[in-house]
Amino acid sequence: MIDENDKLSIATFYFDPQKGVLAQDEKHFLMPLGEYLPYWFKAAATIAGEGEWTRRFEERRGYKKGPENEVFTWEDGQQKQKFASLLCSGFLSPNMNRRAAGADAEVLVVSGSESIFRGAPSLVKQKIAMAKFRAVENNRFYLQATNYDRAFIINSKGQIQKIAPNLEPTVLVDNIVFISEKTWYTKLGDWILILALLIIIAANKHNVNLLAKK
Repeated sequence: MIDENDKLSIATFYFDPQKGVLAQDEKHFLMPLGEYLPYWFKAAATIAGEGEWTRRFEERRGYKKGPENEVFTWEDGQQKQKFASLLCSGFLSPNMNRRAAGADAEVLVVSGSESIFRGAPSLVKQKIAMAKFRAVENNRFYLQATNYDRAFIINSKGQIQKIAPNLEPTVLVDNIVFISEKTWYTKLGDWILILALLIIIAANKHNVNLLAKK
């Protein structure tokens, strides 16, 4: 997508066959050296005499960062259902997924393009494993639709409910549940894990002291 200043951005569009485009969500989590150049890299490239290369890169592949955690509300009669789109690399960030669920998204969706990896089996397995974690952390159904990867539906317990058999274009049809309740992890983030770790350390120290007294 190109804005009024000719800046490129990567976006998800919510489309209705009768009404057309209902909303859009621009990618927030950009990959360094793939979708933008960090300031330190541009400075180093300029010093090395590669300023022209950085200019060409930003013209062709320099994307604009979009807002984070835009939640789309789909209204169908009396029902309101809320989605959050985590474009491409957005699934890598536990905090982005947590904040999306915290912003009242009831289903998490990841879409993108994996064509550069050509369906590498190791990447497919890693994405499924991470999606299971994101689903359980936030008690949300997790959906993926992307090219050169397998579409899937993972339920809120981290179980694969449905998955495409291969990398070919596929339409998955199944029932999903829109969940509004927030987990403790969604509410508190990593603090709950830090607290659990401190409790374990304290308990172990107490046991060591008891053994020392014996």
